[in-house]
Amino acid sequence: MRTLRVASFTLLALLVPLAAYAQSTNDLTALLAQITALEQQINSLAGTTSVTTATNVSVPSSQPSNSSASCPSLSRTISFGSTGSDVSSLQAFLITKGFLQATATGYFGNLTQSAVANWQESNEVVAGGDAVSTGLGIAGPKTRAAIFASCVDSHPALPTAPAKQCLPVSQPQTDCPTGWQPVDDAAGCATYYQCSISLPSTSNPYSTSTASPTTPASCPVVQQPICSGTVTPFQTSANGCVVSYQCSI
Repeated sequence: MRTLRVASFTLLALLVPLAAYAQSTNDLTALLAQITALEQQINSLAGTTSVTTATNVSVPSSQPSNSSASCPSLSRTISFGSTGSDVSSLQAFLITKGFLQATATGYFGNLTQSAVANWQESNEVVAGGDAVSTGLGIAGPKTRAAIFASCVDSHPALPTAPAKQCLPVSQPQTDCPTGWQPVDDAAGCATYYQCSISLPSTSNPYSTSTASPTTPASCPVVQQPICSGTVTPFQTSANGCVVSYQCSI
């Protein structure tokens, strides 16, 4: 009986480490699985970061975009040795057009001079020569005007507003010695035609009974013409007296 108890105790002592080993083995397997999952997540995050970094690459400041370099601002003659923002603007323009294989430094050196000369000859601004004889390689008034013209030509024309449609107005068929003149509205459309005829003055300095109330007493009386249209003064003297009327039909 004691032997059986010892054997049972021994077996139990052996089973406890085995159970513990089995438990630790299961934990180790689970831990390894977690480590594998973490490694996959780390690799996934690393791949996402690399792709994001590649897509968010910014253009270096030394390489201007085409929109900013399409038309340089040039208000002076610039040549070899010149410096300034206008030189950078010119260099950016030449880079955009493919005549300068460099960066915009703001210094007008040999490369910029050669690029200007090539652009001048390609656009028929200067034909040969040198800086002294023909201005080759110098951005002078003629070259600056040509650069500006090329920028304007390269930009698409803006759509123009449609012209105002005017209603047709027929000219009267009756004769007008001075010719029918159209009368336009504010939009420039002819609304009607008028005929202005200068009539000779017929003064009568001894008659005052038919004088207009507004006519000064010192002015001679001028008979107004009989007209189916509108009678208006046509000529006045130096003292403001009406000497002739016109009939506008």
